[in-house]
Amino acid sequence: GQLTENPNTSDTSMAFVNSNGSLKFRWQVQTACDLIGPMTFNADVSLEGTDDATFLAAVRLIRGGVEVPFEGSYGFGRDVVTHGWNRLAHRELDSELSTPWQPVHTHAKAEPFSPSEIVPITVALLPQATRLRAGDVLELELRSQWLFAMNPFTGQLPARYATSSTGSTRLHLGGLHLAELRIPVAGG
Repeated sequence: GQLTENPNTSDTSMAFVNSNGSLKFRWQVQTACDLIGPMTFNADVSLEGTDDATFLAAVRLIRGGVEVPFEGSYGFGRDVVTHGWNRLAHRELDSELSTPWQPVHTHAKAEPFSPSEIVPITVALLPQATRLRAGDVLELELRSQWLFAMNPFTGQLPARYATSSTGSTRLHLGGLHLAELRIPVAGG
């Protein structure tokens, strides 16, 4: 899919299988700029075949058709620009601590999804500082599995989290359903 600055006016939806699927959206940079700070992903989602799932949002930088790797935690040299994740049943936000750029989840209680229930979610992505050139592409990937293998030689180690192996996640777009990636453009 395509990331645009203008919301889609017609209702549509897209889904990915939680065990191995993903959705990807791209935005091509028109003018060089700096991104400084956290990003936030907001959307309306529903679950099929499960009442909870891990939801991961990751942003990659692609320059000249090649992904640009970033230095991650534990010296991992193939990380993405930024990422964030949350269990969808733990979607309640702390109204006192949350801001539009830094949502804080309470994790006080699980709120399992009902079948076909469409629910707004917010995912906080980690702070970053990235210089973009005209022609660069930012790619947003949404999925329920971690991005890299848990392997001390070829992947990330030692951090891990509970993945989702059943059901699918449906992203609702357009019309009454807002889906947005908030990007912190410096000076913008």
